[in-house]
Amino acid sequence: MSIFRKGPVTAPVQAAPVAPSGMLSLRKTAAVSLKKNGLEVDGSGGIAVYLVLDHSGSMQGHYSKGNVQRITEQVLALAVEIDSDGEVPVFYFGTDVSKPVIVSIKDPRSPAYYLGWVDRTHRKVAWGATDYKKTIKAVAKYHAKHGGGQPGLVIFQTDGSPGTFGPGDDRENARQALRDVSPQNLFFSFVGFGPKSQVEFLFELDEITGRVRDNASAFHAVDPQRTRDSDLYDGILGEFTKEWLPQVL
Repeated sequence: MSIFRKGPVTAPVQAAPVAPSGMLSLRKTAAVSLKKNGLEVDGSGGIAVYLVLDHSGSMQGHYSKGNVQRITEQVLALAVEIDSDGEVPVFYFGTDVSKPVIVSIKDPRSPAYYLGWVDRTHRKVAWGATDYKKTIKAVAKYHAKHGGGQPGLVIFQTDGSPGTFGPGDDRENARQALRDVSPQNLFFSFVGFGPKSQVEFLFELDEITGRVRDNASAFHAVDPQRTRDSDLYDGILGEFTKEWLPQVL
């Protein structure tokens, strides 16, 4: 792969409802966005992709409406383009963080196959709060052990800010966790669902000081069913490909 273009990313636009895209269409859209945002891939992979899914109580509507299944398919399509193994480790998080569960494009007979995957897996996970600190640390630890030295992209989906889990400031704990993992070759692309007032903290995380390198970005999907695939990919990739990735390659 090679970085070949730098420049500003067009601001994401909320569009009219779009029909569900097939995996092939999603992969084509992801490939276009990768090129637009300065990353040329040769099909051999080279970037580990992870998905983090909010499993707090307020997310129940997003699960029942298919919004979480939608982002899972979008991320899997992107991962196939830059990771190449056709699989993504997924972490559900609430008060606790699940062990990674694999979603895959490979075998339609496998329980890991992406169609209907969210309904098959999330029902085994308890609803909880939103502990960012614990989640950031868990994914970073997993990448350090299993990432094979590759750069890692974490797509971290949520619809709310950290709550109160005990002593201390949970938002500051989240900020500090992001600072602590900033020396690693791991980038967190936060995707906020729902009203912006509920996810403004994601944009604070994008701007915090005290990091070895800026290791986060934020994108707001007001309504996941009305957000174009191309806009989501541009929101995830812009800062990752143009600012962070050149520093770690």
